Amino acid sequence: MKKAFVGRVPDESKVTEFLEHCSLYDNSAKRWRDIPDEKIQHENVLYSPIREILQAVVDYFGYSDSREVFDTHKVQYPSHRQEGSGNNDATKDLKSSPDIMIRARGSVSKNFMFKPEPLKRQDYTRGISPTEVKTQRNRRLFDNICQTAVYARQCFIQQHNRKAVYCLIITEKIVQICMFDRSGVYHSVDINIHENAADFVRLILGVVSPDEEVVGFDTTVFWDKKTNERFLTTVNHRNEFVRYKLACTRPVFYRRAIVGRGTCCWKVMDAQGNLFIVKDAWRSRGRVPEAEFIESVKGLVGVGQMVAFEDRDHISDLRGIEMATIPEDLKSAFRDRILARITSKYGGQPIDMFNSAQEVLYAFRDAIAGHRNLWNAKILHRDVSVNNILIGANPFDIGNRGLIIDLDMAIRIDRDKSLAGQDFRTGTRAFQSVNVLNSYSSETSTVPHDYLDDLESFFYVLCWICCGHDRPKPQDFTGRHPTSLPEKTNPRKIVPFPAYLIKWETHDPSQAADSKRSMFIVPRFTYRITTLFKEEAGPVFPNLLEKLYQFFKEHMVRKMAFLDDDTRPSLMELVPTAAGHYEAVLKIFDDAIAEFLSFTASVKAQEHTEALASTPAAPAPTTPTKRHSARLPLSDYPPNGSVSQGSRPFRKRASDSELPLDESPMAKKSRTYSQSKLSLSISLNDED
Repeated sequence: MKKAFVGRVPDESKVTEFLEHCSLYDNSAKRWRDIPDEKIQHENVLYSPIREILQAVVDYFGYSDSREVFDTHKVQYPSHRQEGSGNNDATKDLKSSPDIMIRARGSVSKNFMFKPEPLKRQDYTRGISPTEVKTQRNRRLFDNICQTAVYARQCFIQQHNRKAVYCLIITEKIVQICMFDRSGVYHSVDINIHENAADFVRLILGVVSPDEEVVGFDTTVFWDKKTNERFLTTVNHRNEFVRYKLACTRPVFYRRAIVGRGTCCWKVMDAQGNLFIVKDAWRSRGRVPEAEFIESVKGLVGVGQMVAFEDRDHISDLRGIEMATIPEDLKSAFRDRILARITSKYGGQPIDMFNSAQEVLYAFRDAIAGHRNLWNAKILHRDVSVNNILIGANPFDIGNRGLIIDLDMAIRIDRDKSLAGQDFRTGTRAFQSVNVLNSYSSETSTVPHDYLDDLESFFYVLCWICCGHDRPKPQDFTGRHPTSLPEKTNPRKIVPFPAYLIKWETHDPSQAADSKRSMFIVPRFTYRITTLFKEEAGPVFPNLLEKLYQFFKEHMVRKMAFLDDDTRPSLMELVPTAAGHYEAVLKIFDDAIAEFLSFTASVKAQEHTEALASTPAAPAPTTPTKRHSARLPLSDYPPNGSVSQGSRPFRKRASDSELPLDESPMAKKSRTYSQSKLSLSISLNDED
């Protein structure tokens, strides 16, 4: 980073002029006057003089209207409310304290990166560049980088539109600059702040720059100061510049890790009020763009649909690296990434934002059918997760009541090169199959990721919902006036979250694999289902999970048998057997939906009978009256058949062969279901 910020900040002549006029620097001795020369025992003597140097640069170059420098070593900056390990994050109150913070000042910002409102407290939402102060004696490069990474990560999380975060590490003798981006950290060599004062000032000018793009912001996401609304610019389907208003000023989804895709999804609205989702993600150079996959499955039922896309920044460009100049033996040390922006039709809410049992059943059913459609189009998804299954926006759109989205980890199953041992450690940790989790420990003893791994991920998402969510209890509303209590409360995560589910998303894949494997080794399903759907669906979900459990238990054991077999089938060789497996899983969901409809119909019939029985008999009329037939109300959602307009009745299909690719028959005979063993006492002791 020898040329960091060169050409983007005032040139060397301006820096020299500053040093000549700055009372804090002794040009003759080539030293900063207030920084002690002797050995320093504690860094606290450095906070004030270093802050004054940074502030002097801000003031001299006229940046004080938009930048200010604070000594924050005693200030506790709140971390995002969902920080911590596992999913008990909401109960944790974590804080961190950068030694010095360069912050955006007031509501004045060149490109309106920050919400135009008075700042009420010190936090990361307006943090520009955190600075860590150390003494030479207690300076440890790795530890210092890890510490500044904490601050940088919070800037990414709480600001949402950062491409990079710059941090300075300063001692009484040297300065280092660290650039955090989606490829990791890129840091400079030590620079003597006294003898190379001009380089030191150039780095300061970079991290305090009033140009938001210089300090690492994505300036295509911005606030309108007059309307207090947030906007995003991109291209439309004709590759024309377009500006969307953000329907939600915060992302609807974003990844919290620094390194990786850094996926961030915005819900936006056009001038006509149409909703879209704009997804930003940093894909690895050399990976097939997600847009190519989405374009190839245009119109496919049960799959998210793209409107437009564009490739934007490269990490190598942000770092000033010429890829061609990197020696071959060093290329593996740096993974270049490309920022891709995809605009898609608004598909609906993620599956964990459900409001009813019926939504969950239909969404899973149609999303799995959509996954089958992808497989039949020779595409394997490889990242089925709670965020990639959507509840369709239109509950009457048969086949799209659930959608599978996010193809940036997808592959084509008919590509020529072998997939064995290559590029299949993919997916969201909590929902990865046992086979994929095993791949982290031994490439040579793992079966490549296939469609059954993805179907297994669907099962884990359903477990996540049924075992990790519940409706708030009456005591959760203690103190609220009875008239303010909700008639129906939406589901939410259990606090504390079950220990066995927390293990699913642990950083150690072997622990996650052991937790899931133990579920299949024991003779009974061992995860505790909450009362989430008990009143609404009776035994439907215990029965559903029990059947899925038996299906995946058989296939996991079969897959493990391949570990000792040198002749493993390719993905294309699995195509003939896949159809039967998809049909089996879809039938399990079809049966569950039929059971649910039968259960709800019987409940309504019973309620109707009880209502009639409790109604006092009316006196006999003196004159004949016209008789009216009583009807039970129809369900709010249609059955798994065709939907018609007006009063035209639903029509059952004659056979599954007449159905489109994403459908299978749903009209089932009502039958009585006995309580499954899953609904009994089925605990794993929560592994507390």
